[in-house]
Amino acid sequence: MTVRRPPYSPVPLPTPRGARHLVFERDKGCCAKCKEVSEVWHCDHIYPLWLVDRQTTDCHKYWLISNMQTLCGPCHAVKTIREAAARAKIKRIVSGVKTKMGQKKRKREWKRSGAPF
Repeated sequence: MTVRRPPYSPVPLPTPRGARHLVFERDKGCCAKCKEVSEVWHCDHIYPLWLVDRQTTDCHKYWLISNMQTLCGPCHAVKTIREAAARAKIKRIVSGVKTKMGQKKRKREWKRSGAPF
């Protein structure tokens, strides 16, 4: 297995392919959610990478094997949908848009302001 040391990491990290194999061996191909053993499996980050602040000194820990799990396809899809909804909600809060009505109102105001678009 190839090991690399990214500039942000004080510890060597396995390559993505090596990490997948290590996680699969550790979990023995068993889904962390439903406990089913499947031919098709996904290597998933327990703490989602989109939440990682890459400016911190400990951001490397999210790429460690301890932050990864084996999931079957259906469980991974459910987790991905849940995380996408949470991510969209955070994005709406940060941007200040709460509803579709708010977006329509903002577009009307934009048109009234004489914007070229």
